[in-house]
Amino acid sequence: MSLYWGGQGYCISKALIEDGRENLLLEGAPEQLNINCPIRLIHGTMDREVPIDVPLRLSRRLRTKDVVITLISGADHNLEGPACEKCIRTITKEFISECSSAPSKTGPLEFPPMIEDW
Repeated sequence: MSLYWGGQGYCISKALIEDGRENLLLEGAPEQLNINCPIRLIHGTMDREVPIDVPLRLSRRLRTKDVVITLISGADHNLEGPACEKCIRTITKEFISECSSAPSKTGPLEFPPMIEDW
């Protein structure tokens, strides 16, 4: 089976479908995913590929309580355009700042200069 998106074709194999069925991350008990780090999810309100409830459903499965979901009004699946880029940059900078100032068991976090100057 093939899926066409963005002007390209993608082969969807039986193995991919079977693997997906074995790893249904959005199903099951709250906090079943043992992920304990900060998570930032960004989603466009006009996304036709991923339903708008998916980030909320995913956040409920995570063990961490440090989850922030940002919805970008009018944005589609690609999160393209100046407004989306500005939002993503702002969220990324804030996230790096939060992570840089948080206590770490392994020492201070270091980021490449291109991220710091972004």
